[in-house]
Amino acid sequence: MTPEKRLRKTCDGSIESLSHYTINPAAEKLAGDYPDVAAKLYRAMGFRIINAGRSKYYGAALSNFEQAKKCYEKADLKSLWMETVEKVMNNHARKYSFIPGFKQVVAGKGPSTEPSIIERAKMRWRKLDCFNGVNAARARKANTPQGSNRKRLKCGNHKEQI
Repeated sequence: MTPEKRLRKTCDGSIESLSHYTINPAAEKLAGDYPDVAAKLYRAMGFRIINAGRSKYYGAALSNFEQAKKCYEKADLKSLWMETVEKVMNNHARKYSFIPGFKQVVAGKGPSTEPSIIERAKMRWRKLDCFNGVNAARARKANTPQGSNRKRLKCGNHKEQI
């Protein structure tokens, strides 16, 4: 019996008991050819986190559920995804730090659609440059060692620089 057939027959509870170090590589490999099995694995990883109430890892659970949704849609198993949504909403509705993110995943706006911290910083820098206009360019030039004419603070080991 092939691994994907064995995983299709395995109950969710026994998959949830496995470590994500075991499940995640298998899910990534199976996602292309066997999206239904990969969805089951991603779903199990998500439930493992929220069933344990590990709020520190809710972000990982949201990513797992987002991957499960994509795999269910790829395998044309939207009914199984809706069962997952119902189960999460019925059993974990009081987890106020998890449910808003899960509702975004259901709406299609999961963690993968958000810009990374580097992209957000670049956007913030661009806004500051546009807002400050010419002054931003002058400030950058003035903060370089050649263009600085401000007094620097005197440290115990260094002489005062002008």
